[in-house]
Amino acid sequence: MRLTNGKKPARDKLPLKRATLAEKEERILQTMKLVVEGRSTSEIKQWFRDELDLQFNQALRYLRLARERLAEENGLGDDFTLQDMKVQHYEMAMAVARDKEGEETKDRLAALKHAGSIYGVQAPRKIAQTTPDGKSTYNTAREAVKDMSVEELCVLRKVRDRIRDLAAGRSTGN
Repeated sequence: MRLTNGKKPARDKLPLKRATLAEKEERILQTMKLVVEGRSTSEIKQWFRDELDLQFNQALRYLRLARERLAEENGLGDDFTLQDMKVQHYEMAMAVARDKEGEETKDRLAALKHAGSIYGVQAPRKIAQTTPDGKSTYNTAREAVKDMSVEELCVLRKVRDRIRDLAAGRSTGN
């Protein structure tokens, strides 16, 4: 028994209990489903944290068990790579996207979107305003001026002066 100096232990949660075999099986099946959907390891760990209130190390254990079971069921050897898994996921998603009779349109579109996301086909969410080397900010006007000839730069300078004069209320009569 733990020595508490006459005070009750400061434990808000009930003692941890072991998962039953049925709970373990359900968690492994759910993890297999998440793996087949193409979820990343961090997404799977976060799902375990949010839905089941389990620690990340427990999630990794279930993930390892799920991957082993998937490998056994599909007859995959040690040479099965991430690229092979991507190919399988892509084929499954495209089969759903091509199925015109069995699936609803929204499910087919979701499958097509998933197939594109496997190889990074979707449009980027953010575009960084930097040069291709990523070291400095990208200024489109400055980049456009770099490629101009001297004559084009002279014309731009005249246009700039004309606009400045018009803004100041003066008119030039060339």
